[in-house]
Amino acid sequence: MYVNENYYGESAKVLTKAMLDEWYTKYTDSPNANTYTQETFQKIYKEPYIKYQNMIENYSIYLLPNAYTDYFSYGITSRLRKLTYSSYQEAFGVRLVVTLSSDVRITKKTTKTVTSRNMDAYGGDQTYNVWNIK
Repeated sequence: MYVNENYYGESAKVLTKAMLDEWYTKYTDSPNANTYTQETFQKIYKEPYIKYQNMIENYSIYLLPNAYTDYFSYGITSRLRKLTYSSYQEAFGVRLVVTLSSDVRITKKTTKTVTSRNMDAYGGDQTYNVWNIK
């Protein structure tokens, strides 16, 4: 469904712990990041990295398709603000990483600001760029 030539989707992968570790290494100045450590995972809740927080967490609970043990998987839960392990009967799915084609055309850019009483935990109101893709 996400790999759709009409919308220029080239690939869709489920976010894994290795991908999350690579992302942290690249964007949070954490050489060889291990997001299972609380210190590393918590970096996105502090400046200057708080701007990346919504890439990992948006008040959601989801699994990473990597086994922690034979009985438990890694999972992200926003209420605990950490990468945990659990049988995660409460997880609501996985997070997809979609790669768009290099010939995607952006036709219109607007912004959207998300506000709520809980946004202080995210550094205040969050403004996102929104594009029409053709």
